[in-house]
Amino acid sequence: MEMYCERCGQPLVAGARVCGGCGKPAADVGESFLFCISCGASIPGAAQFCPNCGRTVVRGAAAATQVSTGAQGQYAGFWQRLGSMLLDGIIVAAIAVIPAVIVGVVVYQAVYPDNQLFVTEEQANNASTAGFYAGWGVYMLVGLVYLLVGWSRGATWGMRAVGLSLVSTSTNGPPGFGSALVRYLMSAVSSIAFYLGYLWMLWDDKRQTWHDKAAGTVVIPRGPRE
Repeated sequence: MEMYCERCGQPLVAGARVCGGCGKPAADVGESFLFCISCGASIPGAAQFCPNCGRTVVRGAAAATQVSTGAQGQYAGFWQRLGSMLLDGIIVAAIAVIPAVIVGVVVYQAVYPDNQLFVTEEQANNASTAGFYAGWGVYMLVGLVYLLVGWSRGATWGMRAVGLSLVSTSTNGPPGFGSALVRYLMSAVSSIAFYLGYLWMLWDDKRQTWHDKAAGTVVIPRGPRE
């Protein structure tokens, strides 16, 4: 069975200790599969298309060139990324609003002193405040989990809907949980000064935002499904 390098996709010479294309040690090279440079999914050695995103499998020197230039040398534009963010916001709202309201109401009722004959305005306000922040906390937690899971796997549902993937600049595969967490935390920094960190992609060579740079990620178009 012909074997291919996981890193650059070049065919491996039988008995070689390293890949002739990128120098990856043979001990670290898979026997019959490589990784999709678009979404990071494992691809059987003889496959012509990625089973996850449908991208055409490129092997040999062409694959090595694509990896060395940052996946496919093509990065997602501003409007695509904005569209995916808006979709993600709608999806999070649809998932989180009901549990957030339920928790908020439960906390409000727990704090509200309904066993008293007279309730002061301050007590009522305290109950409302507690309920609001409890519900908001649940909403934010759902959003955090949604983004971390999606980013760590290479794409949120919103990104998939508009045809985008998030990949690591070092592995050209899904970033993983650690990079996703750094990206989430740094996105708050990108929001300061009128979202300058987000707008940075407009003039960056790799279309990276500040949180992309901090996490070592780029956003690229997903391959079309065949």
